[in-house]
Amino acid sequence: MDLAERTSLSRSTVEAIERGDLGTGLGAYLRALWALGLEQEVSIVADPGLDRDGLSLELSAQTKRVRVQRKVDNDF
Repeated sequence: MDLAERTSLSRSTVEAIERGDLGTGLGAYLRALWALGLEQEVSIVADPGLDRDGLSLELSAQTKRVRVQRKVDNDF
């Protein structure tokens, strides 16, 4: 059976998934993974603990101090 038929996606969408087209919706990728029996792999990909870049960005944001600019009032 054809992947497009199994997922109810158009052939052009399936081709976009195969090319890795960034404009293809996440739902289309999830439907294809489900049709291929790989839906359990999504939990690995979506695990925030395994996202090295995201964890790095979060850590760097936590170590920065924010200084609020205050207008100096010299009126005594």
